[in-house]
Amino acid sequence: MRAPVAVLLLLLLTLPVLAGEEPAPFEFEGLVAVDPDDLLTVAREDLKDLASLLARNAPVDDLMAFAEDAAFEMRLLLKRRGYPLATVEPSPGDGIILFSVSEGPRVLVREVTIEGVEAKDESILRKYVEHPRTWILGSDLYVKSAIAGIAGRMESYLRQRGYQEARVVVLPSPALEAERASPSGAEELLVTVPFTVTKGPVYLLSKVSVSGMKLFSEGDLLSLPGVRELRGSPYGPFTPFDLKAVLVDHYGKRGHPFMTVTEKAEFEPAGDHVAVHLSLEITEGPEASVGRILIRGNRRTQDEVLRRELEIYAKETYDIDRVARAQKNLIETGLFQQVFIEVVKPATIEGEKVVADLSVSVREREFKRLETSIGWGTWDLLRGGASLTWSNINGTSQSSSISAEGSLRGARLAAYYRWPWAFSDLLPDRTTFVTEGFIEDREQPTYRYKRRELGIALRKKEVFHHASLSLGYTFSFTDVFEVTGSLPDEFENTTDLGKVNLLLLHDDRNNPWSTNRGGVASLGYEYANQDVLGGELSFHRGRLLGTRFLELGEGLTLAGRIMVGAMFPFGETEDIPIQERFFLGGGQTVRSFKQDDLGPRLEDGDRVTSSAAGGEFFSLANLEFRAKLGIADLEAALFIDGGNVIQKISDASLTDYRFALGVGIRIATPIGPARLDFGVNPNPKEYEDRWNIFFAVGYPF
Repeated sequence: MRAPVAVLLLLLLTLPVLAGEEPAPFEFEGLVAVDPDDLLTVAREDLKDLASLLARNAPVDDLMAFAEDAAFEMRLLLKRRGYPLATVEPSPGDGIILFSVSEGPRVLVREVTIEGVEAKDESILRKYVEHPRTWILGSDLYVKSAIAGIAGRMESYLRQRGYQEARVVVLPSPALEAERASPSGAEELLVTVPFTVTKGPVYLLSKVSVSGMKLFSEGDLLSLPGVRELRGSPYGPFTPFDLKAVLVDHYGKRGHPFMTVTEKAEFEPAGDHVAVHLSLEITEGPEASVGRILIRGNRRTQDEVLRRELEIYAKETYDIDRVARAQKNLIETGLFQQVFIEVVKPATIEGEKVVADLSVSVREREFKRLETSIGWGTWDLLRGGASLTWSNINGTSQSSSISAEGSLRGARLAAYYRWPWAFSDLLPDRTTFVTEGFIEDREQPTYRYKRRELGIALRKKEVFHHASLSLGYTFSFTDVFEVTGSLPDEFENTTDLGKVNLLLLHDDRNNPWSTNRGGVASLGYEYANQDVLGGELSFHRGRLLGTRFLELGEGLTLAGRIMVGAMFPFGETEDIPIQERFFLGGGQTVRSFKQDDLGPRLEDGDRVTSSAAGGEFFSLANLEFRAKLGIADLEAALFIDGGNVIQKISDASLTDYRFALGVGIRIATPIGPARLDFGVNPNPKEYEDRWNIFFAVGYPF
């Protein structure tokens, strides 16, 4: 099985190889450490024109103009590689251009000093010190443009803290200046980068006054959240914009989209600080209602699809919140790359109100999309897939997809059809009908199986804030074979299963891919009854999940998870087959155990199986502390995992917990964080491992 799946992965995920171009008539002298191909690549556009001129025997002056441009790009590359003293001089030859290169020493940063601030501020400013490196964990390179960027970020931070006159100066490095004046011929040079900070006085927002309004009193506006907190706080470059944004939002929610604010700041020295009086002049503008809704850019999507997602109607009072929600709804359909909603000016006047037309401009996604993926899992090892999606059938927002996935543990072929706002006359708004099916052949740690499954579901988003509800039915046929781990042959089975599925999900994470605030809570319930729903099994199965993420500081996150699952067989079902049982262990649950290896062994007389046999109850708790190291997107983790699996639901309890204590390291990649976790079992039983190491792409939860 593994060989054909590996071939399939290579076919799916092979990247195109770019063919090389014919060699150009360019030569280099003086290069020692840098690959000439890198210089040719960075200046390829100028060199392409230069090669054309050489082929036509163009005048030398024309040649040298392009050659100087190419040399300039080459010098910039050398400086970015840590050669600040590098020179590149072009000269014409017999049908060629010769580039004479003097790299000079590669300059590395030995240390960074920051003068002029207290120790607390210095530690904060050091977070902005990030130099290019020789490699991911290598030495810091001296790159002048990067150092100037560091100084700029330090100044920006100080000014946001109210130090409007702050200056950060980078003093020349004596060692570098000495090398420039008298080259030593050294291959490498270590230098100190000295930053000198002048903070100046702190500017404090001592007073805010608001005038020009009729609808609200000054006290009402000054007591708004986002305004009252700023009084007495440091005055930064964005303070006026923050205050204006609060006021514009306040009026926009109450039908005044044309409201404007102008500000005037007065500064007065007051001892050790500068007092700032900010005057805000409001022009409320007329109250506005919604007029026409003009839809543009939808070449394929029907107008009706956009209007039902907008949920904004003519003659309503204009509400900026509803406009923002409408824009979010359209983006979440997945049909559009861009969505813009704006008031069309000039507006028309009806009585004492202004009628504002709304322009809804969209840019549609491609109707057909072919996507590929690649990854690595602790059990699957190398995995990948490809999918072909038709995302907007007949302009109705209906979609369908076929996909193929494979790993070194198995393969899966799936298809689905999705119909948003299905049966709108019968069902609540935003109910989506989904039908999906798959066939798969997969290897688990203790058995292999083949499964065919078909299901239908109704899914409702926003049943309440951040919550969705799904109700469905699935029917599957599963063939379990090649049972291993000394499990008895009777674990092999062929089973039909029909069940109803219910899932309530609440998700308020700030970022699903790199979460540091919010969390997920879900309650899942499955009901199988062989007399009513078909199949050969009858049981109740429930799962409860809760995760939470707390931001403890910049780059510091505490992540926690709790899971509980239970199965209750009834009727003619006495034993749950192995493929439907709960298992724990592996890189995403308890990380001191191999995949699915936590839990009771099956006792058969005097014999005990070498592998876990699963159970009808499990509980799991994880606590993980994550800290960004500030080095090449690296993150460290400390974790404790605990869980148990109980063979029979009648024996369910929170006893006999098995643990993992461990550390991990992660690095950001384009396909998600690659992580290496090391988990230790503090009290292993005779048949349990002392420790395990897992490599995977993606967080464990």
